[in-house]
Amino acid sequence: MGYAWAMNTLFAMALAGLCGLSGCADATHALKASDYNRSCVQDKDCISIYEGELTCCGPSCPNAAINQADSERYSNDLDSRTPSCSPPPPCAGLSYCREVPATCVNHVCELPTQVDAGS
Repeated sequence: MGYAWAMNTLFAMALAGLCGLSGCADATHALKASDYNRSCVQDKDCISIYEGELTCCGPSCPNAAINQADSERYSNDLDSRTPSCSPPPPCAGLSYCREVPATCVNHVCELPTQVDAGS
């Protein structure tokens, strides 16, 4: 166990530390709308959610939709899959997100891809 082993170990520890700070692209830190019930009969069956990689700051703006019956399961998955960072980074929050209601299109919950500028 010489100098090379010590340097490799130090490098691996530093890389693991950086990975922990960034949240890393890992399936355990991601949410997919397709993992939840997306069927619907009417618009009020649907809720807007975030689909994608989670960071230490949590989700980004909603970009997908699921049936509201799965909202509790989605919330639990969101809580358990959001990586924790130490120290926590400064997070902007979601106040900048535009509220876009989910809709039921052909019996599938969806988020409109285009929103009128006047809405």
